[in-house]
Amino acid sequence: MEEKESLNNDKNFWKINHLADINGTSLKLRIKAPSGLIHKVFSRPTWENRIEDLISEKEKSLALWAFTNLDGSVCTLYDWKGSSLYNDWHIGAHEDTAAHLFEIWLSNFLHKQNQESNQEKENN
Repeated sequence: MEEKESLNNDKNFWKINHLADINGTSLKLRIKAPSGLIHKVFSRPTWENRIEDLISEKEKSLALWAFTNLDGSVCTLYDWKGSSLYNDWHIGAHEDTAAHLFEIWLSNFLHKQNQESNQEKENN
């Protein structure tokens, strides 16, 4: 998929890693981003819950993606208690530095994807 390949073009490189050890990661930062764009660009989450589980408070998140970089740092992108419904996403990590690097990469990557999507709409 073209979006996935473009992940490799950034110097501050992060990739989805469904096998990453996310144990011990915790909230470091928050980011605003359209939920539709997140799901379009990153497709299948590392794990996903049913809305019924969120409402019943069995689970605290509907979707989570795990990412790793070339140094082996782990970051997570997830909604908390349905926050994605308001385009509010949480960034989890083991270390603050990794979270900040991930935030920079994610913001730039999503901005680029959003621009390309808007350009496609204008061309059609």
